[in-house]
Amino acid sequence: RRLDRESLLLSQLMQQKFIVTYVESGRSDDLQVYWCVMELIEGHPMDEVLRLEGTMSEATSIKMSLDMCSALKSLHEMGVIHRDVKPANIMRVEDSQQREALSSCEGIVANSNVRALQTQVGMTTLTGDMSKILSKKGIFASQYEDLSDSKSDRRETPVPVDESVDGAITFAKPSAVQSMVTSAFRGGRGRRAGAAAVPKAEVAYKLIDLGTAVALTDVGEDENDSHASLMTVTQLEFAGTPAYSPPESFIDAKTVSFCSDVWSLAASIFHLVAGRLPFEVSSVAAAASIIADMSKHTPDIRDCVSEEKRATISQAFAQVIARGLEKDMSKRYQTVDDMASDLYGCLVSRGEGVYTAFISYRVSSEKFHAHLLYQLLNNTVTPAGNRVIVYLDAKRLVKGEDWEQGFALGLLNSLVVVPLVSKGMLEPLLELQGTDSDRQDNVLKELIIMQTLMEEASEGRGTTLRSLFPILVGAPYDEGHASYPYTGNLFAQGSPAIVKHLSRLASPPTAAAVANFLESRGLPGGEEARARSVAQVVQELFSVQA
Repeated sequence: RRLDRESLLLSQLMQQKFIVTYVESGRSDDLQVYWCVMELIEGHPMDEVLRLEGTMSEATSIKMSLDMCSALKSLHEMGVIHRDVKPANIMRVEDSQQREALSSCEGIVANSNVRALQTQVGMTTLTGDMSKILSKKGIFASQYEDLSDSKSDRRETPVPVDESVDGAITFAKPSAVQSMVTSAFRGGRGRRAGAAAVPKAEVAYKLIDLGTAVALTDVGEDENDSHASLMTVTQLEFAGTPAYSPPESFIDAKTVSFCSDVWSLAASIFHLVAGRLPFEVSSVAAAASIIADMSKHTPDIRDCVSEEKRATISQAFAQVIARGLEKDMSKRYQTVDDMASDLYGCLVSRGEGVYTAFISYRVSSEKFHAHLLYQLLNNTVTPAGNRVIVYLDAKRLVKGEDWEQGFALGLLNSLVVVPLVSKGMLEPLLELQGTDSDRQDNVLKELIIMQTLMEEASEGRGTTLRSLFPILVGAPYDEGHASYPYTGNLFAQGSPAIVKHLSRLASPPTAAAVANFLESRGLPGGEEARARSVAQVVQELFSVQA
């Protein structure tokens, strides 16, 4: 049954580059011989790497962890928990084999991504052969300048910039920001000189041994065939490796969830970086008495290494590991995506990476779209081998969170910014009258920073940001409407009237906060930021979107 379980899972994960590849499986006619063929991985398990090469650095462990988060994400999307993540089940793959794997998976990944986007988003029809585009080097390559059947020069497309008295939108020539965005998508700016690309992984890691995997729900193709289905959590007893197993697996194995794999991964990272386990146990009984004891707190990884090693471990990294090893499941990372984003943030803070996209939203009407994009894109790998990491700007929506910290980490270190624009996002801007008594508006700050950075980039001054891609979100149709559950037309739902009544003055408190933010980080554009009116910022946003 364990072999059948592993074969079933692997056969459904053929396009996942960070899980061992399934080839074929079967059984003899007399049911006495069961077999499963998998790829031969030319590499070493990480427990052996630890023994032969010593502990890993923070940066290297993060790159390994991102691969594992991607692998676990694929399993969790199927409703499956691995239950035995540990160094011995993580293989380090040699460079040549990884390059070959990336090449062989390009077409599969491209077609799969297109199907996923068309099926799950379902809001826009993409013309042209998108699978062919995705399977190449990227949408910024010059040979893909014609992404639709239209041969018109998009740089000359009229764009809305103001509102007439009767409510009709008037048009003008594209702005400098829009021209740069359009140029980037048409070619000629495939990669601006000096701009950092999201790095390709030099070494890849693969997750193996799915024999103890368990489903939160039955994922078998035939529910009457016990050999084609996984055990569910209601059938569980303890399984896995005690030293890497979370507290809930000892207390009540039926309560394991996706965040149980998060614990095991965090324990593995702890071991590979510190050279010792967070809890030294050698049996299920010992683990049950130590790990499952909620009063025994998980040690800080920095307290378990030498002083020399401690100096190389950042506080942010230690906090990620600590949260991954929270004994209380509700306080632990609930998804590997969230853990991956925070781990990658450690690389960004070290200057060793940039985010692919910065997605922001204000109100609940945009939340679904923002999280859908995040789930579809975050910690995936493009056909060209570049990792996609998304910064979802939700922290500034939490009372007490420091907006500057999120902007400094995410917004200033992203290649593309994707603000979600809805009526609910625009309406609060009507309260800004361009006086000193205005409140500071964090969304307006975000938009001003985005546009200031884009204009600096258009002038050839170095910023990470390459493109601004607003997404317009109309209110959803009511249940029973012919177009339910799609969203409606933002412009037909009162947004032009909102734009018409926005202040033609800059809002001093918000503009000053943005200028101070930019100047304190040695970035240009502070004076221009002070002069941007509320209406100008929103009109520029619609100009770029058009």
